[in-house]
Amino acid sequence: MPTRQAALGPRARLLPLYDVLLLNACEARNLLCRAGTPAEQAARLRQLGPRVVVVTAGAAGAAMACAPYDEVLFLPAEHGACADDTGAGDALASAFVLGLSTGASPRAALAQGLRAARVTIGCRRSTCRALSTARALKAR
Repeated sequence: MPTRQAALGPRARLLPLYDVLLLNACEARNLLCRAGTPAEQAARLRQLGPRVVVVTAGAAGAAMACAPYDEVLFLPAEHGACADDTGAGDALASAFVLGLSTGASPRAALAQGLRAARVTIGCRRSTCRALSTARALKAR
């Protein structure tokens, strides 16, 4: 999905082509052309075709809707000081997809993604080297 949806317009016709769609609540609102909670947005977007939809909500956490489950899962973000939030969404997305691709359950993959975001915002570098170790993504 293009990040600048306001400039390029929503691309809803592409949704059935996605296995995994991960976006923030603002991007989801633009794509759906209406507001809602991250959980509501994830459920609506999941009905439009993607197998897995994650809608992030910054410091609040993230919601996920995925086939074949009917319920939307919301996991809160881990608390801690924020040195710099640059790259947190990318870290979450990368760790989430890595988790799914290595056989983790969707819930475990989302928790791993949220941990990666937590590590990232606690780091003063825009690319946090702590993410290169598997230990950094283990539950605390």
